[in-house]
Amino acid sequence: MSPVEPGLMQIFADMARALSQRKGVDATVEEICRLAVETIPGCESVGVCLVHRDGRLETPAASNQLAYDLHELQYELREGPCLHAMWNQHTVSSEDLAEETRWPRFSAQALDRGVRSMLCFQLFTDRGSLGALDMFSRQAHGFGEEACDTGLVFASHAAVALSGAQSQAHLTEAISSRQRIGEATGILAERHRLTTTAAFAMLAQTSQRHNIKVRELAVRLVQKENAARQRR
Repeated sequence: MSPVEPGLMQIFADMARALSQRKGVDATVEEICRLAVETIPGCESVGVCLVHRDGRLETPAASNQLAYDLHELQYELREGPCLHAMWNQHTVSSEDLAEETRWPRFSAQALDRGVRSMLCFQLFTDRGSLGALDMFSRQAHGFGEEACDTGLVFASHAAVALSGAQSQAHLTEAISSRQRIGEATGILAERHRLTTTAAFAMLAQTSQRHNIKVRELAVRLVQKENAARQRR
């Protein structure tokens, strides 16, 4: 890997600041896509792909419809450089899809959409999820050595920012869940004249009986109680 030039160091510093100011996962991945097109030589379109622990594939953001469509195509065909980058290699490059033999079905359809070369980087994200930064060019050999070097550093920054955003989202969700469970426990305690411990036990037993997560059951109970109070 070539040394990072001073100008690029400033770009990455600005990138880190820009990503740190984004709130939430959606805003973070949208900013990653915007910055990738501006920063990485040859990048005309870009998308972020995530695969979750349950195997679900998701494109939370892309720079344009072409990138969205090519992600969906890879999910449908179960082949392509984006998936290869997530599961097999940290960096995957296809200099000319017209000569590509690794993903013949995807390559043929990508060529029909005008894409000639791709560059993908694996993203390590939060809580067992993997991701990839997937870049497209309409030019054959659209990504040179500079793009590979710049993209590798860019992907590292992007992975850190995305992991941080996911961790914050999980924390916010956990706090919200605890609040809802506490509210639901209070409602049951008041309604049935129970102790807090007994009310929570009732909530947990109902959750098991109906095969519903305690958090979801608590949300339903609180919503139903709020609606009833508004009608009074």
